[in-house]
Amino acid sequence: MIEYRKAVENDRASIEALFIEMLQTIYRTDDVEGYEEGYLNRYFSDHEDEVIVAVDNGQVVAFLSVQVFRGDNYIYLDDLSVTARYRDQGIGSCLIKSAEDYAKVIGISAIVFHVETSNERAHALYKRLGYKDDLKDGSRIRMAKDGLSEAFEKSCGAIVYTIEDGIIKYLLVEEASGFHSFPKGHMENGETEKETAIREIKEETDLDATLISDFRVSEQYQLSEKPGVTKQVVYYLAKYIDENPRVVRPQEVRALQSLSLEDALAVIEHDNKKELLLQADKYIKATDK
Repeated sequence: MIEYRKAVENDRASIEALFIEMLQTIYRTDDVEGYEEGYLNRYFSDHEDEVIVAVDNGQVVAFLSVQVFRGDNYIYLDDLSVTARYRDQGIGSCLIKSAEDYAKVIGISAIVFHVETSNERAHALYKRLGYKDDLKDGSRIRMAKDGLSEAFEKSCGAIVYTIEDGIIKYLLVEEASGFHSFPKGHMENGETEKETAIREIKEETDLDATLISDFRVSEQYQLSEKPGVTKQVVYYLAKYIDENPRVVRPQEVRALQSLSLEDALAVIEHDNKKELLLQADKYIKATDK
């Protein structure tokens, strides 16, 4: 049974080999060059770009690279390759469906890609999948599908802590609404999740905290003040030492409190944020010794 999942670093060599196989098939020659060194790195970082792979019995047999253009609200499907023995089995269609599912999860409404005008078979397949010709671009046709997801907002931040006399203290933000949470804010165009988290910590607390990127949790919910809009918030961990946090944006942050786990849990109003804090506390106690 074919499994479809996000690629990990250990899949890199298989992806590079499939890319070369794709070029050899397109150009009908073995004299092709693979990816430039480092080209795939962004797919294995905290960027939203990713590679989706099809795996059979532990072997990567196909892949599709996905680039996210959040500012323009679309995903671009770049390279798609299925190894020869697995072609004509619907794997390419399943990879595209996986990309559509990913678009819905991250709140992107459109998918765009190019197909060679000479590739009539692929062109017909994409039309059956609901894609429409968008633009004739030289020897290629740009195709697109819209309306994949509802309105979506994404923020990033961190559960910020320090250790005082052996006690873990968590920094809570009292928001303008009166609710307590963690430093966070909207992603700006071109930012990674980690870059947003670091910037928001500085802008809300004036701390130069160290981000612990091995810990990553998220929550997703509907915005009551914006009907039909889904909000996702990604949190990392961040630690500060010998610094004094201060309110930088009083129009957004009423106050900052550094509290023990028990006190923080008593102050936080929402159960989902309490659960995130408990996960963070478990991680810190297992790793920060």
